[in-house]
Amino acid sequence: MQPERDFQPAERLQHSLLAPFEKRVLIWLANRMPPWANSDHLTLLGFLSLVGVGCSYWYSHESRAGLVLANLFLISNWFGDSLDGTLARVRNQQRPRYGFYVDHMLDSCGSVFVFAGLALSGYMNPRIAVALLVAYLLLSIEAYLATYTVGIFQLSFAAFGPTELRLLLMAGNIALLFNPTKSLFNVGGMIGIAGMLIALGWSIARHTAHLYRAETRPARTPRDLRPMLHRWWRFNLVGIGGFALQLGMLWVLARLFGVHYLIATALAVEIAVLHNFAWHEAWTWRNLEAQGRWRRLLRFNIANGFVSIASNVLFTLLLMQWIRLPLLVANALAVIMMALLNFALAESWVFARKSTDSLTVAVR
Repeated sequence: MQPERDFQPAERLQHSLLAPFEKRVLIWLANRMPPWANSDHLTLLGFLSLVGVGCSYWYSHESRAGLVLANLFLISNWFGDSLDGTLARVRNQQRPRYGFYVDHMLDSCGSVFVFAGLALSGYMNPRIAVALLVAYLLLSIEAYLATYTVGIFQLSFAAFGPTELRLLLMAGNIALLFNPTKSLFNVGGMIGIAGMLIALGWSIARHTAHLYRAETRPARTPRDLRPMLHRWWRFNLVGIGGFALQLGMLWVLARLFGVHYLIATALAVEIAVLHNFAWHEAWTWRNLEAQGRWRRLLRFNIANGFVSIASNVLFTLLLMQWIRLPLLVANALAVIMMALLNFALAESWVFARKSTDSLTVAVR
C-alpha cells in the first residue's frame, strides 16, 4: 500500500430534476436516524436491495407479484444507497475514500443482479439486458475515472440521475402489472442503451479535451529550418555528383576491368564518399575548424561511408537477385533509399558544430 497522502474529495455534480427536493428529504431523514444505524448499514442495505430487485425480476417470470417486490426493493435501495453519504456528512463522520470505494463497488456488483434478473424475467430480451449492463458499467467506469483525473464526480446526465431512473423502472413495473408485454422493457432498454452511450461519448470527448489542454505543454518556437534546407540542397547536389562518379567507376571496374560486381560496388562507393567529403567540407558545411577534419573524415566514412557501402551492397544484391533488376538500376535505387539517412547522420554527427556552452565546459 502507498503511504498516506492528503486527499481531496471530488466535487459532486448532481443536476437531476429531483435533486433539490431529494436533498432536503435525505437531510431530514438523516437527522432522524437512530444512533446505532450508520453509513455501513445503509450501504449494505442498498446492495442487498439490488440483489432483491434482481431476484424479484427472476421470480416475476413465474408470478407478477415479483414486479411488486421489485418496486419495494427499489425503494429500499434508494433509502440505503442515497442516505449513506448524507448520514455521514450530517454526523461529520465522512470517510471519503473508503465510502466512495465500497459504495460504488457494491453498486456495480448489485447492478449485475438487476440486469441478470431482467434477462431471466421474460419481459426483456436477454441480449438487450446484457447490452444495457455493458453500457451501464462503461458509463460507471468513465465517471469513476473522471472522478480521479478531473476531480468531478458526475451523478446525473441530462437531468437524469439514479433516483429518476429508479422511478422510471418502477413505473414500468406498474405498467407490466396491468399489461404484461415484452415490448415495453425492450423498447425502454434500447432507449436506455442509446442514452447511456450518448452520455458516455459526450463525457469521454469533454474530459479528454480538458485533460489534454491541462497537461499538454505549449508548442516550442518553431526552429528556423532554412539553413538546414540550404545544406540539404547542397548535400543532394554533391550527392548527385558523387552518384554519377560512383556509377562511372562501377561501370569501369565491373565492365572494363572485370571486377566482381559486389567488390566493384564497394570500391565505387568509397571513391564517391571521398569525393563527397571534400565538397561538403568546402561548400555544404563550410567554415568548420580545420583541426577536426581527420576526425570528421573518419566519422563520414563510418556513417555515410560504411552505412552506404553496407546498404548499397545489400540493396544491390537483393534487387538484382530477387527482382532481377539490371546492375546500374539496382544500385541507383539503393542510393535513393539511403539519401535521407546519410544526410541525417552528416547533419547531426559528422559535421555538427559544437555549441558555445559545450566549448565553455570543455575549457573548464
